[in-house]
Amino acid sequence: MGGDLFGGGNAFWLVGDVLFQPADECSPTPNCVVEPLFFDQQNNPYIQSTQTVQGSFGPAYPPVPMP
Repeated sequence: MGGDLFGGGNAFWLVGDVLFQPADECSPTPNCVVEPLFFDQQNNPYIQSTQTVQGSFGPAYPPVPMP
């Protein structure tokens, strides 16, 4: 698939955004928030070329949730 899609190069399937929240005074337990990445509203996989992945790691990050 990647060879045809990206002219013989590798394809990278970016699957999720991960946010690690350390324990603090509001939450004594560390937390890990995982949000899946999709290419579009139909939940198609987010597949990118080597060049794109080396330049950035997926779509723009949403704001970090603050307690």
